[in-house]
Amino acid sequence: GAFERYTEPRVILDSLVALIAAGMLLALLREYRGNILMAIGVHAGWVFVIKILRSVTDMNSQSSWAWGVGGYDQVTGWISVAWLGFLMLLYLGGVSEKRTF
Repeated sequence: GAFERYTEPRVILDSLVALIAAGMLLALLREYRGNILMAIGVHAGWVFVIKILRSVTDMNSQSSWAWGVGGYDQVTGWISVAWLGFLMLLYLGGVSEKRTF
């Protein structure tokens, strides 16, 4: 039953796009920082937030915001894509040249 979720790709498309966006953000952090430390920290924070949200919230499919929540893990979805896109634009706007620390 490990692959049952993947039988209907349209159900998890939002989460797939969100995870690709997260990977792009981590790649940007790694590229502009010159090391992987910040990317590791951001990834750990991302996983922590997902675990906490899944344990303290319940999915309400009747909500007007249900479209923004992912079908894969009930967290990563279209709202996450928008947020990660905003963070990437914000980060790229603040980085005028490649910096290493």
